Amino acid sequence: MKIQKAAQHIDARNADLNGSDFVDVSLSGTRFEDVNLQEAVFSDVNLSGVKITDANLADMTIDGVDVQMLFAAYRAMKENPADV
Repeated sequence: MKIQKAAQHIDARNADLNGSDFVDVSLSGTRFEDVNLQEAVFSDVNLSGVKITDANLADMTIDGVDVQMLFAAYRAMKENPADV
């Protein structure tokens, strides 16, 4: 299915959208709940104001940096700020 030059609300539930492409699309205000984004690729995206909770971050990188390592370093800094 192609949706081009359209402005519409899509309510996808219990759906398989594997391999879908979203290019030059606004998903502002979109809610993702119980969604599998494994192996998804995001490039040239605006993530300002994004809130992520209860996420599996295994093997997730941002600009090549391992996110789990970032969080581990952050937690260590919070626990021992004098070591920084």
